[in-house]
Amino acid sequence: MVPVISEQKWLEWCVDNHLPTKTAHFVLDTCYYGLGLRTRPGTVLVTDCEIIHKSYSWRNTPWAMFEPAVCVTISLSHVREIRELTLGGISKFLHAIPESVFEVTTQDGDKHAFVLQRSSEEFRHAVHSLGFATS
Repeated sequence: MVPVISEQKWLEWCVDNHLPTKTAHFVLDTCYYGLGLRTRPGTVLVTDCEIIHKSYSWRNTPWAMFEPAVCVTISLSHVREIRELTLGGISKFLHAIPESVFEVTTQDGDKHAFVLQRSSEEFRHAVHSLGFATS
């Protein structure tokens, strides 16, 4: 995996953005949100009550060029299903051959894709510990 932000810059960015990295069940510095050409690099966290993806802006990393920083927060009480997706060849290549992709579906049918380049087993363990099976 190509790091999109240095560890020191990431630590400072987390503090500046008030992300609960110390109390989260899972934290990953590089997770892409969404599938397709508009996927956003950022940090993903799994806390006791929500999944948070805070994307980087072009000021944080050139990997986020032309994209504004966006925060997506999904309350675990609104999650219907978490499943692992299998990408086809072109999609895999487009997303730099990720380790895994997890799709979170909410009660109202919204779908959120989290593209992990590493730490898939830790993500799986975190959501399982909160009562979610990954299919």
